[in-house]
Amino acid sequence: SNTITILAAAGNGHGGVPGNGAIAYYFASSSLYGVRVNDALYVNFEGFTLDLYNANNSNPGIYGAVTSVVNLDSMIIRSFTTVGEGGLGFQFLSGNAAKSSLKNSLIVNLTGNKGGSKGINNISSIHNLDVTNVTVSGYGTGVQLLGNGDILARNNAIADCDTCFGGAAGNYVTGSSNNRATDGFVPGTDSAIGLSVADGVDFTAPSTGDWTPVDGGLLFGTGIDLSGEFTNDISGLTRTVPWDIAAYKGGGAAPVIPTATINLTNSSGTPQANLTGLKWAWFDEVTPDLLTTPTDQGATGTTDAQGVFTVTLNNTALVSG
Repeated sequence: SNTITILAAAGNGHGGVPGNGAIAYYFASSSLYGVRVNDALYVNFEGFTLDLYNANNSNPGIYGAVTSVVNLDSMIIRSFTTVGEGGLGFQFLSGNAAKSSLKNSLIVNLTGNKGGSKGINNISSIHNLDVTNVTVSGYGTGVQLLGNGDILARNNAIADCDTCFGGAAGNYVTGSSNNRATDGFVPGTDSAIGLSVADGVDFTAPSTGDWTPVDGGLLFGTGIDLSGEFTNDISGLTRTVPWDIAAYKGGGAAPVIPTATINLTNSSGTPQANLTGLKWAWFDEVTPDLLTTPTDQGATGTTDAQGVFTVTLNNTALVSG
């Protein structure tokens, strides 16, 4: 067999929480790709987080070579620090007749630098790409297609991008439907614009990493039923009819964002109560070496009456150490 599957170890999946569980890191420097899938290989990526640092349009996190097939299922890809034109989440370059695919995945650019960055980039002339129940936010282009390839796009939410869906209408094949975008062109039948990333409008709270659809928004209960192909969402929850658009099922329990607490004392062991305006940085490693970017930081921390300092960790997996 020439199929390889890369997935989180049992009990170490993200459970739909950005930064939870197993995380693969890609620090772009002289390396051209975080992962390059070579010709004639079929590679599946399932259920873990890929964090990109200093990635740009020449340094994609995952790259599929000419005759490879790459499938992503329930993945979280996050772009942090950038150089050049911003973080590139994913890229296909393929001449294989078999379909590559993304489903139930969250791809977000957290840098604030959109530039020429792309969340999903298909630069093939003949490759078939299936994009289903994927959420993309914060890129220059959410879904980009160059050349004469085609994309089957269903139940996708592409938000807060300079261009949500790139390419021409003819590049999105018959069967594309129920997509949502912030503005501009959106492919397929029963598709619409107006998607918002403001908390509580279409997503529950993107500002804190909760991308579940809001009841009454553009995503909740407005998707096409694809239960003949799969039944779960990115968190592992069973989707119900009517289906929700995007990576997460709405209406269930929101992903639990981890918090960490620290007891602040002076040299005599006395709790330092009611301190305000504390600047803090959290590194996703047991012994911070200060050589990497903090996964979370803030400048408005406070301690309570017992000197306990509590922080919300939106982008980290490690809450102790």
